Amino acid sequence: MPKTYTVKQVADALGFSTNTVYKYLEEGKIKAARLGKEGRFKIPESEYARLTGRHLTGTGEQVLEKGGIYNPDLMEWFLGLAGIFVGVAYFLFPLEYRFVSIEPWRYWLVIAGVASLGGGIAVVAVDMFWAESKKLTFWSHALLAIGFGILTNAFRLMGNWTSMVWFVGLTMSVVLACRKSWEYLRFMGLVWWILAVGGLVWAFHPEPGFLAGVQIYQFALYNPWTFWAIWASMGTALIVGNLTNHNTRFPAKYIAGLLLAGVFFGIAVLYVVNLEWGRAVVAMLIAVFAGLFMFVGGTDKRLDLTRKQATTSFGWMGLVLILGLVVIHFSQTQFKKFLLEEGNRKVEMAVSLIDTYVSTAAKRAMEFAQSSDLADLVTGRNSLALDVKTKEMYNVAVTMRRVLVIDKNGETLSLYPPIDGRTRGGFANVADREYFIQAKAGRKIIVSEAIKPRFITLSTAVYVGSPIQDRNGNFLGMVLGALDLQELTAQLKSVEGGSTGFVSAADRNGTIFLHRDPAYLGQQVKLSQSMLDAIGGKSGQREGYAESGELMLQSYAPVKSLGWGIVVNQLYSAAFSDSFLTTFTIFLMTVLAGVGTLLVTTSSKWKWRL
Repeated sequence: MPKTYTVKQVADALGFSTNTVYKYLEEGKIKAARLGKEGRFKIPESEYARLTGRHLTGTGEQVLEKGGIYNPDLMEWFLGLAGIFVGVAYFLFPLEYRFVSIEPWRYWLVIAGVASLGGGIAVVAVDMFWAESKKLTFWSHALLAIGFGILTNAFRLMGNWTSMVWFVGLTMSVVLACRKSWEYLRFMGLVWWILAVGGLVWAFHPEPGFLAGVQIYQFALYNPWTFWAIWASMGTALIVGNLTNHNTRFPAKYIAGLLLAGVFFGIAVLYVVNLEWGRAVVAMLIAVFAGLFMFVGGTDKRLDLTRKQATTSFGWMGLVLILGLVVIHFSQTQFKKFLLEEGNRKVEMAVSLIDTYVSTAAKRAMEFAQSSDLADLVTGRNSLALDVKTKEMYNVAVTMRRVLVIDKNGETLSLYPPIDGRTRGGFANVADREYFIQAKAGRKIIVSEAIKPRFITLSTAVYVGSPIQDRNGNFLGMVLGALDLQELTAQLKSVEGGSTGFVSAADRNGTIFLHRDPAYLGQQVKLSQSMLDAIGGKSGQREGYAESGELMLQSYAPVKSLGWGIVVNQLYSAAFSDSFLTTFTIFLMTVLAGVGTLLVTTSSKWKWRL
C-alpha cells in the first residue's frame, strides 16, 4: 500500500503552519486524497517528495531529491552572512591596528576571523543542503559561536562595551538558532537586544564620533537614564509595530519595516564614520533583512531551488564579493605604498634638519672658543666682562638654549641665561664629563650624548662645545652650549604629519632625547625596533610600536655623523583613517551588492507575500 503523510507531517517538513498547508490544499497547490467530505487529508509520498525534495528510504532515512521545494531559514542566512562579512572585515581592517590593548590577543583574533568566516559559510551551506542533519547544524553553529565569542571578549578587553553587547547578542542568537523555529521572533529578539541593551550601554559610555557637538550626544552625556528610557521605548515600539503587523497586508506593515530598516541603515552610516567595522556590517545586514522580512512571510515562505540553482546563486554573490575585495585590496596597497614613500621623504628631511641644526650649533661653539678676546678673559678671570661676552654669544646662538664658559678645572666661569639669578659660582663641576675630557684632549668640535644636566632639573640634554686654547695651544677651558631641543622639536613639526605624528630621536647609547611625551626623555629604547635599527645604521619603513605601545607606521634612518637614530612616527589608525573610511565604504557597498545579487538571482523562486 502506497505510503501517505498527514497535514502535520507535511507542515513540519516544510516549516509551515498546519493552517498554511490546509490553505494550499484548498487552493489545489498540494494534491491529496480525502476520505469523505469532512475526512482527513492523506498526502501521497510522491507529492511529499515533490514538495520537500526528499523521499524516505526503507530504513526511514530522508534523502534529498534532485529538485524540490527548499524552505530556507532567513535567520540562518542572516547569521551566516554576518559571520562571513564580519570575518572578511576583520582581515581587511584588523582590530589591533586601532586598539593596541588587544595586541597580545592578535592570534586569537585571527582564530576569531577564521571561525566567523568559516562558521558563516558552514551555517548557510548546512541550512541549504543538509538542514535535516542535527550534527552538522550543531557543529556549524558552534564554529560561528566561537568566532563571535572571541570577538566579544576582545571588545571587552578594549573597553568597547557597545560592540561587546552587540556580539553577545549575535552569539546568543547563534546558540538559539540550533533550534530552528520562530525565525522572525528570533530576528526581532536580536534587534531588541541591540536597541535596548546596546542603547543602555551607549547611554553610560557614549561614543562621540561626529556627534560630539550634536545635542543628542550632549543629552545622553548628562542624562543617561532619561536618554535610555526614550531610546528603549522608541525601539520597543518599533519592534512591536513590526511584530503586530507582520502577517497583515496593511500599509502599516511596510511603514514599520521601512522605519526599522531606515534606523539601522542610519546606524550603519554612523559606525562607518566612526570606523566601527563590526557594528557597521551587522547594522547594514539588519537593515537589509528587516526589509526582506516585509515581503517574505515569517513562517510560510517557500523557495523552490535545486542544489544547482542555490549553488549558482551563491556563486554569483561570491563573484561580486571577490571583485569588491580585489578593488579594496588594490586601494589599500596603493595607499600604503604612498604613505611609505611619504614617510621615507619625511625621515630624510628630519635627518637633514637635525644634522644641520647640530652642526650649526657646534660650529658656532667653535667660533666662540676661537674668538680673539675670550682666551684673555678666561685667563684674567674678568667676571663682568666674561658675563657680557657670554650673553653676546647666547644672543647670536639661536640653536642653543644656554651658553657656558668652563675653566680648565671644570668649574663654571660664566653662563647665560642665569640660573636662579646667578651666572657663576656654586654649580657642579663637569671635569668628569666625557665632553670635557674630549675638549681637554684637543678635539675641536664636541657633541655629547644625551645626558642628565647637573645645572638644572631637565630630564635630558645634548651639549655641543669646543676647547678654549691660548696662543701656544694650552687648554684653558671650553665653550659649552646646550642644544635648544624645544626649538628643534618645533622645526620638526613640518615633517611630523599632523597631531598624531611625531619625530623621536635617540643617541648612540639608546637614550631618548626627542619624544612627544616628556616621560620618555632620558629613558632607554625598549619597544621601538625601528629606533634600534636606526642607531645601528639601518634605514627603512615598517609597522612598529612606539615606546608608548601604540602601533605606528614608522620610517627610520640614522644620523651617520653623530651615530643617532631618528624615527618618524605616524599613528597607524590615523594614517589610514581616510583610506579605511573609503575602502570600508566600498566594502559595505560590496556587501549590499553581494546580498542584492543573491536576492535577485533567487527572486523568481520566492513565493512573495505582498
